[in-house]
Amino acid sequence: MTDKTTQYSAAGVDLEAADKVLDSIRGGVRATLNQNVLSGIGSYGGIVRLPKGMTNPVLVSSVDSVGTKVSIASAYGNFSTVGRDLVNHCVNDILCTGATPLLFVDYIAHSDFSPEETASAINGVAAACEDLDIPLVAGETAQLPGVYQAREFDLVGTVVGVLEEENLILGSKVAPEDVVIALPSNGIHTNGLSLARKVFSNYELDFVFPELGRPLGEELLAIHRCYLNELLPFLPSIHGLAHITGGGIWDNIPRILPEETCVTLEWGSWQVPPLFHLIQSLGDISFRELLHVFNMGIGMIVICDRKDADQIIRTIPGASLIGEVQTNTPGARQVTVRR
Repeated sequence: MTDKTTQYSAAGVDLEAADKVLDSIRGGVRATLNQNVLSGIGSYGGIVRLPKGMTNPVLVSSVDSVGTKVSIASAYGNFSTVGRDLVNHCVNDILCTGATPLLFVDYIAHSDFSPEETASAINGVAAACEDLDIPLVAGETAQLPGVYQAREFDLVGTVVGVLEEENLILGSKVAPEDVVIALPSNGIHTNGLSLARKVFSNYELDFVFPELGRPLGEELLAIHRCYLNELLPFLPSIHGLAHITGGGIWDNIPRILPEETCVTLEWGSWQVPPLFHLIQSLGDISFRELLHVFNMGIGMIVICDRKDADQIIRTIPGASLIGEVQTNTPGARQVTVRR
């Protein structure tokens, strides 16, 4: 036995395993670094300079997890997708302000994962960061026996973005006669998994529903879609962006609407994936609750002037016009879905 596998290992913390994880992720993390990064792996802090040429930069930050999707990943034995979920979710959040990512930081905690399982999750984070040109500048892997039960883990990330203050998208430009565009989700994304797990509790994750055409576990682990690269060219003409996550369209769209405005959406104007119809029928869930818990096939809402809508719809695959902005009556609901 080495000096790393004695009393501490008996207490549930394996330092040799931690070293193996670091060795396994080193290459993936290094591949994300760019010319703005001034620190490397092992530094006590990730050091990143602001991009040159900015005159009035502001920083935008967000922190999130993938929620109980980690339970699906653990039960199905596939840890490679949740890291991508994490990055894409966080990036979409700051994108709603018009910011582009400057850096990413991750945190994973567990009690008994193998080095290979832990590295698989972290390498998913690194792969998503590399795809989006975001440096993964810091992270933490924590083995916490007694805090997490066997086969449990959590995965959390923080993104910091930057933009010129004058380019902030805060919804203040949203006005009556603007139109509402839906960008399609890639399935359930990272919200509503607790209810979905309850609905499917009597089914194994390798069960194939005819409506889905693939194992349930694969469907539930479908990667959260990122809209950064698709929306970047259109940011100057966009009045509002709403990432449809927890709270669905009921809670997320009002976050970008001035008080004097509301939106009316036309049910049937966007495609609802079969998964949500299946959840509704098996769980006997009301229409209103479905739209409050799940994205129902809408990953991002774009609000813009009508004259700019056609180009967005033609350019982004699956984008569809689903409603319009109107003047709101004081005290009335800000989102209506017309069936």
